[in-house]
Amino acid sequence: MASENPKEDPEIKKATEKAMVQGNRDVGTQRPFTLEYIDGLLTSDSERKEDINEQFSAGGLSIQLCEAKNIRSKQQDAYIVTEATSPNAPEFLKGAFDRIHKDLKDDPGKGILKESGAVANMCFVSKDNHITVANSGDCRTVMFVRNKTTGEVKPLRLSYDHKLEDPEIQRQVKRSRYTIEDGRIIGKYGKYRQAKGFGTTLCGAVDYRPDITHYQPPEAEKLKEYDVYVCTACDGLYGKRLSEEDYGRAMQVFLAARRSDSELAKLFIRIALAKGVGDNITLCITKLAPERTQDIVMGVSDGHGKKGEDVAKGVTDTMQKIAENSLKPGSGKGFTGRLLSRFWSSGHGH
Repeated sequence: MASENPKEDPEIKKATEKAMVQGNRDVGTQRPFTLEYIDGLLTSDSERKEDINEQFSAGGLSIQLCEAKNIRSKQQDAYIVTEATSPNAPEFLKGAFDRIHKDLKDDPGKGILKESGAVANMCFVSKDNHITVANSGDCRTVMFVRNKTTGEVKPLRLSYDHKLEDPEIQRQVKRSRYTIEDGRIIGKYGKYRQAKGFGTTLCGAVDYRPDITHYQPPEAEKLKEYDVYVCTACDGLYGKRLSEEDYGRAMQVFLAARRSDSELAKLFIRIALAKGVGDNITLCITKLAPERTQDIVMGVSDGHGKKGEDVAKGVTDTMQKIAENSLKPGSGKGFTGRLLSRFWSSGHGH
């Protein structure tokens, strides 16, 4: 069964335009990428390189995973790639975030949310290639669409970063009686940029409930004209003002030289490390394929604070149990996030 499409309405249109504006604004510094530079990154034996570089299959898709750890010792990431089944991906993800919050809050004796927190981005790819993303915080899912005829690569941001640059987020933070100083939320244990996520003192000013983005793919015949890649990553990938536009340009040069797309995750992480990002990085990339028989969930969580690693791991562990049907999701009735809808006809990928 295909994933249920969200209904179009003025609020969806308004929120969609807002998300696209953010994606168009964060275009990095238009860095040039030559094939020589790219090949040098991939063959370099520098100390700054990925700790984990793996490939595996899930739901009929090939998944690339890369991680760079211990750049920030108290902000370790966690990831999840697992098969799942749901006829209604938005409801599945809303309920999953509810249950994750409950399990973290009720964690006996640890109190991990008192001084720690985590942001999360979960991407549900249905067997008919509908993509539904639940995002709370500043992790990000991006689609890269490559025209097989021209070789052109166009990135499309599928989630909206919850950062204080957003006037609406600022209003919500102030209503929650937190203050903003120098572009950060002033919390009991520190100052924080992101304005949503799991954690009462870290991101609780706005709460954990995600925005949901739904992307409807082209028909199978149309999909044959394009290679479509989906990348879910923690915000470390976009440090030093790197953007999806930068990675799209690097991908275009790399694939035009007939290099293997199985090294894209490694290429992305090495670009970020070469630019000197100061955060841990975790990213998963998959290439869409037609005629699959199983849905998947591909997601990342970025922990912050004294027990940030425990919170991030708690996020992905609970999501794993929900996907396996060994744990029931929450009701999702308290959902207050925006529901965005994007379609192939919007001009991306043509």
